[in-house]
Amino acid sequence: MEKYNKGMRFLSITMLSLCACFFIPADSVASDTAAVSFQAKIGDGSCDIDLSDAALSYGVHRAADIEPASAVRVLPLYINIRCNGNTTPGLSVSGSTYPSSPEAQDVFFRDADSVATGVGFMVRKGESGVNSANFYNPDAAFKNGESIQLPAVSEQDPHSDYLLLGLVRVGSDQVTPGMIKSTLTVRVDYE
Repeated sequence: MEKYNKGMRFLSITMLSLCACFFIPADSVASDTAAVSFQAKIGDGSCDIDLSDAALSYGVHRAADIEPASAVRVLPLYINIRCNGNTTPGLSVSGSTYPSSPEAQDVFFRDADSVATGVGFMVRKGESGVNSANFYNPDAAFKNGESIQLPAVSEQDPHSDYLLLGLVRVGSDQVTPGMIKSTLTVRVDYE
């Protein structure tokens, strides 16, 4: 009888093990399907920009001769944009802007370590007929970091344009002598 019980115990344990295998909770069973999400951004290509100058010099000017809300001197900066696919890029200019002035609208650029006050640099898109006499126009100027749309550009059809960069008196702020400088980043935005 003892031999029979040992065999039955072995059979019972084996049966319990087999039953346990068939009663696995549904959430732990591997499925024959699975879901996965994919995401990508498709762009038109990449673009390169070349500038005609790495630095512009505006000379020396007397503080007393600078009229309120006027341009002292305007210089062009030529740009060439090439893209390796058809794209419609944007162009932006960014840098440090003139601090705490009622006239400051993020369009007057001036590095923080500049000594002269009451003056800054304004950037406008190149337009025929714009000169020192009619350059000062904050509404037509590039705002810090804002992008303007350019025409479509490709490898076969690069875009050449120019910006006008002017040394200006910020409204009627008092001008004090010293060095004025600005470091700007000209950027091509594209997707």
